[in-house]
This record gives sequence, C-alpha cells and structure tokens, in this order.
Amino acid sequence: MESMEAVGTRKSVRDFREGDLPEEDLRQILEAARWAPSGHNDQPWRFHILRGESKEAVARLVESQDAASLAVSDAEEARARSALGLPEDSVTSEGIRLAVRQKVVSELRKAGAFVVACSEQPGDLIASLSVAAAIQNILLAAHALGYGAVWMRMDFLRRAAGEFLRIADEDEVVSVVPIGRPSPNPMVFFDRARKELEEIVTFH
Repeated sequence: MESMEAVGTRKSVRDFREGDLPEEDLRQILEAARWAPSGHNDQPWRFHILRGESKEAVARLVESQDAASLAVSDAEEARARSALGLPEDSVTSEGIRLAVRQKVVSELRKAGAFVVACSEQPGDLIASLSVAAAIQNILLAAHALGYGAVWMRMDFLRRAAGEFLRIADEDEVVSVVPIGRPSPNPMVFFDRARKELEEIVTFH
C-alpha cells in the first residue's frame, strides 16, 4: 500500500475478530514506530506489548473498576449513546459509563495484541508529541498490513495498564492501542468526514 493511500484510507477500528497477531507482522508495526520522528532524536518512548494472559489481566482490571471511576466527558457520553443506539432518556450516565467500560473490555479481549505506549519523560510536551508521532506510525503500519487499530486514552484504561505493568513514576502511559483483524461489521463511533482543505489551511 502506498503511503498516501494508507493515510487517506486509515480509520479507527474498535471491533475486532478474535485471533492472534503474527509475530512477524507485529514486529513490522513496531519497526514503523521505531522510525518515528522525535524532538532532538531523543526517542523518549517505551512500548509494552500485551498478548494472551497479559491482555486478559488488563481487561479484568478495567472490568473491576466501578462506575464512579469511569469518568467520561459529556461529549463522549453523547457519542456513546449515539453509537450504542440508546435514546436520550433510556439509560443513566452511570449506565453509559458501564456500557463504555464493557465495550473497551470487549475490544481488549478480541484484539490480537495491544500496545501500551509510554513516555519516559512525563509532563514533557515534546516527549508526548514524539510518542504521538510513533503512535501514528503504528496506526498507519497496522492499516497497511490489513489490520485495524485505534488510539485509546481513557483515564481508566491507562490507569489499568499502568497498574498491571507497574509503570514507574518516571514513565507515563500515553495511550493504549489495540490491534487486530477488523470485524466485518464494525460499530461506527465517529463520522469519518474531513473538513475541506480550504477550511483548515491559510496560504500567506
């Protein structure tokens, strides 16, 4: 797949068919992350790959969190209601949070693997941007190889991953990226439409 084709056709995939991710393909995806740009070429990232029992352990940690700890914004709640087909007054906010939690648990269990992307320089903006560039390479490489992936940053998920991995204070979980074979009928959370170039670019 050509690079511009990959950029234009990649989408966030949240529904997976169960199955393992071959080691060779996973290494290709991580190799793409390794070549991402970083400020001063510091490469301030660390990637933890969770599969099998490790993946299940994090899923159980997420599942054990109560509704009060599953904070989501009003906008996220509205999107979740829409995606799950729930009328405005049919389910409480707590019910929505629990539904989102269960959706995340399902994604983690069905994905072939997931990447916990960490910064070795917590609170440093340049380091966070560098890790973000590496995550973008992961998403593009996964798509180019025929897999689906999504960038996830919910606090409760990052907290569960950090707890399982015992991430030290000098590291920070930036994102969790499930990767797997896309479901033939994935749930759509967001419209993929993009603004026209004229709406976002100013030539001087």
